[in-house]
Amino acid sequence: MGEWSGFFPSSGGDRKYKTAHIAAITDALFHSGVCQSDDLTLAPAGAMTAALSEGRALVNGYHYQNDSPLTLTFGYADGTLARIDAVMLRRDVNSRDIHAVVVPGTPAINPTAPACTRNADAYDLCLYHVRIPAGATAITASMIIDRRADADLCGYVYCKFAGIGTSVMQAAVDEMLASVSSELNQLNAGTAVMTKAQYDPDGSGVDVTAHIFKCTKSGKVYALTGHGSFGRFKVPAAWASGDTWTVNGKSVPAYSGADAVDGDTIVAGRWVLFSYDGTQINFSGGGGLSLGKLAQATALPGQVLAGIPYYAGSKALKKGTMPDRGQYQYGGVGAGTDYIAINALPEGYYHADGADWAPEARAKMTEFGTAGKAELMAGYTMTSKEGLRIGGTLVLSGNADAGDVLSGKSFYTTDPKTKKYGSLALSGSATAADVLAGKTFYNTDAKSKQGGQMADNGDWGTTLAPGGAIAVPPGKHSGNGVVRARGVVFNDFSGIIRSAAQSFAPGKTDIGADKYILGITNADMHHYPGDGTSDPGEMWAIWLENSHTIGVSTNNSTHPYITYNYVQL
Repeated sequence: MGEWSGFFPSSGGDRKYKTAHIAAITDALFHSGVCQSDDLTLAPAGAMTAALSEGRALVNGYHYQNDSPLTLTFGYADGTLARIDAVMLRRDVNSRDIHAVVVPGTPAINPTAPACTRNADAYDLCLYHVRIPAGATAITASMIIDRRADADLCGYVYCKFAGIGTSVMQAAVDEMLASVSSELNQLNAGTAVMTKAQYDPDGSGVDVTAHIFKCTKSGKVYALTGHGSFGRFKVPAAWASGDTWTVNGKSVPAYSGADAVDGDTIVAGRWVLFSYDGTQINFSGGGGLSLGKLAQATALPGQVLAGIPYYAGSKALKKGTMPDRGQYQYGGVGAGTDYIAINALPEGYYHADGADWAPEARAKMTEFGTAGKAELMAGYTMTSKEGLRIGGTLVLSGNADAGDVLSGKSFYTTDPKTKKYGSLALSGSATAADVLAGKTFYNTDAKSKQGGQMADNGDWGTTLAPGGAIAVPPGKHSGNGVVRARGVVFNDFSGIIRSAAQSFAPGKTDIGADKYILGITNADMHHYPGDGTSDPGEMWAIWLENSHTIGVSTNNSTHPYITYNYVQL
């Protein structure tokens, strides 16, 4: 591009200027950015919108102005991942204007902000980054990150040319006047005096100038030959540990500043200056730090990033061992007297790598509580598993009294800070034999459950003979059992008597312990009157021996006919 100038009046249309010319001049004078620090501020405006306030800006020399609040709409949040949107001020070459746009980011576990578009078609100034958390339903102030002051993304308008201060100009003038005055004074004293005063004020003669010395290296000895107390030479070979020096055949020590000369000073092919007083060589400079300054560096390998070389304490090159932890690290959650901290983070170097929300120290979800609002007392707050503070809604509504709770135990009713104590004492006296088998009970120990041993006899019953008795078994009875006496049965015993009489067998017959003769109910006895002799057919005796024995006695085979009845019990 050739020369260009403007703006001049046109003569017959020979001077035509484009808007690009004006923008180029403005851009050359001023840095692109927002005009004032309070221009174009962004604030939430309800739901997923934000309002851009009034203000002005310059973009590549082109002017932008917003004279009323401008509503910007953000897309719906992702259900599981966060993203970072950008609010850009875009100069669009094709539409020939500058306008504010929302550039959406990409949802991700570690989201990054969209980059500015800066090419032949468009040029962006990034005013704000807006972090949209997963599931968000409204833009809040905490989501908005101001990028207007970032010179790489936006910046503020300022003049690209820095002025020269009057103090700098005054110092330059004073220096010039002093120099002119000194030269005039020397001219007044004569040329010879002026030259001597300028170049050899102490009369040192040849030692005033730097003489070229010859330097050779043989083995580990640098040999200098020449004359004068101030010289220079070209280093023939690099310095190595243990090298020594001679000047005109005399062995002398060599120094660079406060340290013995080393490889920082003696480098092959370099020209070096030195002074020589007959006893030692002192080199000017050396390109490295002195041991005195290195002694002030106290870094340890664990304090320098792993693999990075450094010097500290001495001229020995060291390498750092501090691990590079990157952007993110996890740790446990610890509680102090008045704070909660993420601790157990490993020592090392943490860096952003261009991420807007890094480096970050994180605690895993499992480090936080799992209780919800309903499990936390009303009036208290806690940190949820999302790391957010929540307020409890749980209200105690116990109605127990001391007499409802065992003695020695404590409880709460409606006040979580007031502990109460029970007074209830168990005083049961039952034993296992007093409680039905298969059932359990407590007596005096609330923690000792006991089992019953009492038998369940159900509908137990029996039948008794008259005058008989039986022991009732211990245990539970249903109330439906019956104890009965045996019934009365009438039986004819006449056959027994007849049998005894017909057999002519005197004697007695046992009719059984359960049979009782109540009386003779029928008698049909045939006999012959006795005449004092025992004739056949005569019955001479019939008797009842006791309550259950009948006797008969005969002396011949005549049959008696006697009927007896008895009662079977």
